[in-house]
Amino acid sequence: MKITVKIITYLLSISSILFSQIDTTEIIDQNIFELKENLFEDNVDRSNYDLINSLLSNPIEINSSTLENLTELPFLTLQDAQTIIKERNRKKYFRSYGDFRTIKGIHPDILLMLKPFIKFDESKKDNSLSVNFHSRAISDLQNEQGYLNGNYLGSKLKSYNRIGVGYGEIKGRFLIEKDAGEKPYTDLTTGFIEYKSDGIIDKIILGDFDFEFGQGLAVWSPYGYSKGNDAVNASGKRGRGIRPHTSSEENNFFRGLAVQSTLNNFSFTAFASSDKKDAAIDEFDNVTSLIYTGFHRTENEKSKFDALNSKTFGGSVKYSLENFLNIGLLHYSNTFNKNLQFGDNSLNGKNFNFTSLSYNLYYNKLNLLGEISNNGKSFASITSLYLGLNESVQFVTSYRNYPNNYFNIYSSGFGESSNTQNETGYYFGLRITTDYGKFNIYYDIYKFNYFNFYSDMFSSNGNDFLFNYENKIFKGVNLKLKIKDEIKEKMIALDSKDEIGENEKLNVRTTLDYKLTKNIYGKSRIEYVKYSVHKTNEEGYLLLQDIKLLFTKQLNLTSRIVFFQTKSFNSRVYEFENDIRGVMTNLALFGEGLRWYLLLHYKFSNNLYTYLKYSETFKPNEKSLGSGNSEIFGNLDNRISFQIDYRL
Repeated sequence: MKITVKIITYLLSISSILFSQIDTTEIIDQNIFELKENLFEDNVDRSNYDLINSLLSNPIEINSSTLENLTELPFLTLQDAQTIIKERNRKKYFRSYGDFRTIKGIHPDILLMLKPFIKFDESKKDNSLSVNFHSRAISDLQNEQGYLNGNYLGSKLKSYNRIGVGYGEIKGRFLIEKDAGEKPYTDLTTGFIEYKSDGIIDKIILGDFDFEFGQGLAVWSPYGYSKGNDAVNASGKRGRGIRPHTSSEENNFFRGLAVQSTLNNFSFTAFASSDKKDAAIDEFDNVTSLIYTGFHRTENEKSKFDALNSKTFGGSVKYSLENFLNIGLLHYSNTFNKNLQFGDNSLNGKNFNFTSLSYNLYYNKLNLLGEISNNGKSFASITSLYLGLNESVQFVTSYRNYPNNYFNIYSSGFGESSNTQNETGYYFGLRITTDYGKFNIYYDIYKFNYFNFYSDMFSSNGNDFLFNYENKIFKGVNLKLKIKDEIKEKMIALDSKDEIGENEKLNVRTTLDYKLTKNIYGKSRIEYVKYSVHKTNEEGYLLLQDIKLLFTKQLNLTSRIVFFQTKSFNSRVYEFENDIRGVMTNLALFGEGLRWYLLLHYKFSNNLYTYLKYSETFKPNEKSLGSGNSEIFGNLDNRISFQIDYRL
């Protein structure tokens, strides 16, 4: 351990001679990392993380995009999108990013952030063959209990291999993945073939695909996000229709055929899917729950693999008046081969039907959008109103109402919980941009009307408050201050009986990003957390230091060291990390310890990239880490990861 600490100390103290002039690529990479952290730092679900990767893989054609297309990007406000449309109408055409970045009325940082998400001139058809190969291997260096006792059937290696091919209007992709502990290297297989056209048929997808509609109440892809540091764009989703399923997320995608067609102002989508899902089956051959972990490491986990067959058929129609109005209507049927018995006010039976109406109205600086969905038993709804008071002040308010008997395995609506059920709430968000910095403030008040994870046997209330401030205090120095306060009601044991009480979690974070030289970047962070329930309090702290060294345009090294101390998991602190491309690491750190990592990125050529990461978590006061099959004997948890990307 002393050796590793010395290595970290040495790396963090390096001062390097400049090797080359660094372009805006590094700034863009850093901005994308900050965007992901802002959206997903309190959520360990990697499917949400894939949203940004999906948007990066499918850039928007800026010269033909509508206002609705542009507002799909989670960091772009309605006013920014309107400014882009207005400037495009004036210029008639953006020839390149150099032409695009001259837009007035949008902060230069936003325009720079847009660069990897947009493209210019879709009319230039590329009929050449393109091939890309993406492979990574990750392995824990310690032996978990599941390997020692033989419960895990496979090796510690986590592998991922993907190949994509494109030719003109046709592209395809095939992916195989194995999680650590699983035996077959093809535990997950997914792929698609997509055809795009400028004719009446816009798009045909054969294989695995996602469908995003409205606000996600009836159907949504595995990609999503909820409350984050951006107070204005959090509560309104913009469905992107059918898309190829491009990630290794193993749940909530469809497998079959999807077709999208456009005729004048109408867009039609039809899809048919037949796929299998992991499920727990009881002795009466009823499904008692769906399994979303994607793990098939033990005999028990394997017994649930693909235990349920699902068939889905449906379609949608959308009417659009460009940059003014969009109205969509969706209906689909979902049939299972086994009877679902999820309990009262939940999915019970084999056949289910969902109908939904979405709306999106733009008028001047006002945007009204929402969705109303029916599952045959009740209506779920959400309505959001955006108002741009001026270029510097944006406001949003929304109301959501998800009845207790509204249940849908494909939904992903905005809210405190992720299942779009048993929740009502009001959300208020405000963003103010001034010469002294940018302020994001939101307040969300909600109620669970029936049983839930926190309240056990009664209805409960909760509220969240966020204050987030960002400012460039000096050239190359950014200051960020975040205060987040969450209060929830729950049952607490008091004097041998249960009573209603409140638990509160307060996080205060200060972050300083800075550029020491053209080749050395740094980040320093201090975070404090306080968890309170009844009359007891516990506190936690986190200290973080990043150093990124750009040796050449081909080689860079990112390093981090984290010191953390909390009393228990209740006062945990989340730490969102840089990682090899496509991998999300968002750890909940608790107890007392030290974490550090080194991430090396080397570009052999414009076609070949490699990544190598070593990470280590050390808890000096522990004799073991984790529990059950995941338990590690000892106080050290370390991992090594390697990835290669090749494009032809």
